[in-house]
Amino acid sequence: MRMGARIAAAAVLAGVGVCSGLLGQASGAGAVPARVLPLLVVETKVPPLPVAHYVTSGTYPQFASADVSLGRVNKTLRDAVLADQASYTPLARRALPPVRGWTGVYSVAPTPSLMSASTVAVSVLLPDTELYPGGNDGAGWISATARVPSGSLVGLSDLFARPELALDALAAASRQNGCIAVALHYPGLGASVAPWLKPTMSNYRYFALTPRGLAVGFEQDTVASPPCGRVEVTVPYSVLRPYLSSLGVTLIAAVRRPRSR
Repeated sequence: MRMGARIAAAAVLAGVGVCSGLLGQASGAGAVPARVLPLLVVETKVPPLPVAHYVTSGTYPQFASADVSLGRVNKTLRDAVLADQASYTPLARRALPPVRGWTGVYSVAPTPSLMSASTVAVSVLLPDTELYPGGNDGAGWISATARVPSGSLVGLSDLFARPELALDALAAASRQNGCIAVALHYPGLGASVAPWLKPTMSNYRYFALTPRGLAVGFEQDTVASPPCGRVEVTVPYSVLRPYLSSLGVTLIAAVRRPRSR
């Protein structure tokens, strides 16, 4: 696992999101445009991880529209993938030399139900896999929520007027997940799982606005036993509505499923 590197990278993105979100609220973010349109998703090949003995595969979403310029938005999404690679690359290079014939894995596999894209904002929670050669424990996430057309990142705290209460609600809902609930009550495992569920921005940093609710991702071997893999919890917006900021209200009202070709 590489929790420290992931947290550091996510903190940088979240910091940018806080600034951009506050700017958005100051400029009247509570107003939802009268005409909100879904964007077309275009799957783009993941750039190769620049490490020997690694196989890179999968795609990440880019978006297209005849109604709005998306160059800066698409750059933000690509930058999120590149930032994830950049945080993993030094760890991959320091790993033990692989057994002859073994290869490492870097892969991204977008899930349509864990993204939204409209002429107001795009939001994605991307499952990724990072395995040292011969490894078997590297299921994680990449996430980004960006305003359209600026491409400015939105952090989790930007969505809420009372972030501390929203985090409490997210933590309570996450504890109801099957794998998480079992782990919390399993002798010897609950104590190691509990810290990853504490209501902190860091623990809930991988998120996306989806048509079903706010989706939150947890890395493998954090909130559940390793066989559960990465864990995703989707919390209905009705649970979070009392804590939303004006920006949060705007973005949730504009959530749309992306169109495919």
